[in-house]
Amino acid sequence: MAFFSSKIITYKELKDGSYINSYIPQDDKFPITSHMTSCLRDALMACPANTDDSKTFMYLFVDEYNKEIGRVYLFGTRIKAGDVVYGAQTGCGLEVIDEYRDTSVGADLMLFSPLNDEYDLAIGAGVSLKVLPMYRKLRYHLFEVPQYYKVRSVRYVFRSFGFKSWLSLGRFILHKFKDIPDCAKCKRLKKSFVIKKETIVPDWAGEMATNDGHRYMELHDREWLQWNLDYNTYGYDEDIQSFYSIFDRNNKPMGFFMTKERIIKKPGNPNNGFVIGTVVEWESCDKNKLNEADINLLANQTFSKRVDAIFTLACDSGTERQLKGMGYIKRASFKVGIKDKKKQLKDIGDQNLWRLRYGMTNMTIL
Repeated sequence: MAFFSSKIITYKELKDGSYINSYIPQDDKFPITSHMTSCLRDALMACPANTDDSKTFMYLFVDEYNKEIGRVYLFGTRIKAGDVVYGAQTGCGLEVIDEYRDTSVGADLMLFSPLNDEYDLAIGAGVSLKVLPMYRKLRYHLFEVPQYYKVRSVRYVFRSFGFKSWLSLGRFILHKFKDIPDCAKCKRLKKSFVIKKETIVPDWAGEMATNDGHRYMELHDREWLQWNLDYNTYGYDEDIQSFYSIFDRNNKPMGFFMTKERIIKKPGNPNNGFVIGTVVEWESCDKNKLNEADINLLANQTFSKRVDAIFTLACDSGTERQLKGMGYIKRASFKVGIKDKKKQLKDIGDQNLWRLRYGMTNMTIL
C-alpha cells in the first residue's frame, strides 16, 4: 500500500527560501523546479492579491522518503460582488507523478482549495474536460463562454489537423477572403479611434474594467492588469504581453485591450514551435460605438507576424456572429468555475451577472 502525507508551504516560506531545504531533497526525481520557474516564482510573489504571507503557496504530497509525489501552487485573487470585494483562492501547476496517479493524491490536491478556510471563495478558469467532473462533484458554479480561433498560417493548418489538412486548407483559404472586408472595416475604425501601446496601465482602464455594470467579476483593477502585463510563467523571449489603450479623436478613453503571445515548446507536443496569440482582456465604455468584435478586429492588427493563430472569446451577444464573419472558427468553450464556500452570495451562480474574460486567474501569465 502506497504511503504518502501532505504538507502546506506558505508564502512566507516561499519568500525566505526555507521550503527548499525543508521539504525537497536534492536527489528528488520530481523536483519542485520542474514547474516552479524563477519567472513563476517572481509572478506569484508579486501578485497584488497575495497580501497575507501565512496563506498557502503550495500544497504538497510526499512519500515515506519525503520525496515529492504531487503538488499544486495556490495564490490569491479578488471577486467583486456589487460594492463588496471578497478574497478568493485559485491555483496552477497541479501535477502528480505517474506512480501515484491511481491513488487519491490528485483528488486531494484539487479538494484543498474549495475545502480550506483560507478564503471565502475558490475560483478556477480554463477548466479542462478532464477535471470538469470533479468541479461538478464539488458543486462549483460552472460558466461556459464560446471560444473562437482564427488561423493565420498554413503551417498551423497542416501540423494541427493531419490527414484532414486538405479540407482545413480549403476552409483556411476561404476564410482569407473574409480578411478583405475586415481590412476595410479596420481602416474605418482607425479613422475614429487611436490605438496606443502602453507600458504603464492607465488608471482609467482599471476603473473601466471594474465598473462595467456586471454584479460579479474577478477584480481586474489597474494593479491586476499591470501585474499581468509585467509577468509570465516561463520567461521565453517569444512570450510577451501587450496592453493597448483606445482613444477617440478628442483623446477621450474609449476602451482597451490586452493580448499575449505564447510559443508552444513542451516536449512531445505536436504543436511544438507554434506561436499562439490570445486576446485576454478588453473593455469599452460605449458598446454602441466600439463593441467587442470591433476590439477584436483592432487587436488582430497588433499581433506580431510570427503568430500562427489567434484565440478569443465571445462574451457579448452578437459577437459570435461577427467573429464568424471575420473568419473565426468555434472551438468548444472556455470554462470558469466559482465556489462560494459559505454560501453568502445567493445569485452568484447566474452567469448573466458575471463579467467573464479569458485573462482570469492565471490565464494571462500562463
